Amino acid sequence: THRYQQGVFHNIYIPEVAELSMQSQRILLSLLQQPLLPASTGRFVVASQHDHAALREMPEVLPELAGFWRDAILVPTLDERIEDIPELLEYYANWFSDREGLPYRHFGVAAQNLIRNHPWRDGLNGLKDFVRRVLAHSDRDNVELAEITQLLQGQTRPADLAGDNLALSIDLNMDMRQAREHFEREYLKKQLELCRYNVSELARKIGQERTNLYRKLKVLGLHPKK
Repeated sequence: THRYQQGVFHNIYIPEVAELSMQSQRILLSLLQQPLLPASTGRFVVASQHDHAALREMPEVLPELAGFWRDAILVPTLDERIEDIPELLEYYANWFSDREGLPYRHFGVAAQNLIRNHPWRDGLNGLKDFVRRVLAHSDRDNVELAEITQLLQGQTRPADLAGDNLALSIDLNMDMRQAREHFEREYLKKQLELCRYNVSELARKIGQERTNLYRKLKVLGLHPKK
């Protein structure tokens, strides 16, 4: 919950504006359009994985609210900031050691370089989960290249190893509608992964209009945000 208290407005972070209900969006829009009180120290921080063009065409997002994304600050993906990965590895190694009692382990330079060049499709969360897995894997002080190679290979899913091919099994007891829906769900699920859950990129790749694609994903129970 949030409220004004003695003229002070607390910081509020909303991780995905497209997931807010229409009522919540109207309240948010009304608050954003109000000038801050002179004594206010807080701010709204509203985020989205969608760009302005995509938000503008989403029927579940108020157009006036989508307009704020014309001047949004773009946060680079982890793959665009691989030079930060060594510091992130050190940060999470200390974080899990302090918070979860896992043994602190140092990532060697060769291990760091391999991790830097790995495609982190789940972004920062994927890297964080991987560090937890590495720390829990052994209590040796140093993390070496062979261990990282083994763990990354174990993390790779069969679908990833297939490259541009998708192996799909269809139950012949399905009727045509069910089989088509099953194919579309698995096809779009894989394409979403390959596009790193960027629906605008997916729409361009498969030749679909974004608004129709959003509706299709919603019907199939697929969500752009992982």
